[in-house]
Amino acid sequence: MRVALVVVGALVLLTGAVFAGQGLGYIPGSIMTGDMKWFWIGSAMVVVGVVLGGAGLVRPARNFVEFPKDAFDHVVKALISGRRWKPHDAESL
Repeated sequence: MRVALVVVGALVLLTGAVFAGQGLGYIPGSIMTGDMKWFWIGSAMVVVGVVLGGAGLVRPARNFVEFPKDAFDHVVKALISGRRWKPHDAESL
């Protein structure tokens, strides 16, 4: 999901930059060349692309290990029995 956000954000940013460049007249050869409406549309697309790409880069990865629901009971039993609980003990639940 993170990679997809970064890729889509980059594509939207690049497309918006082209639209803005055509709207300002820097990229000729299109009906959009010299039309300020396309500069504003392109500028908005650049902002959306930056937000999407930034969200993909800042969003935390979902590579977490789920803690078993009855692990607390397992820890309490281990403490009562006098042995030290270790995280790998949860695999035996």
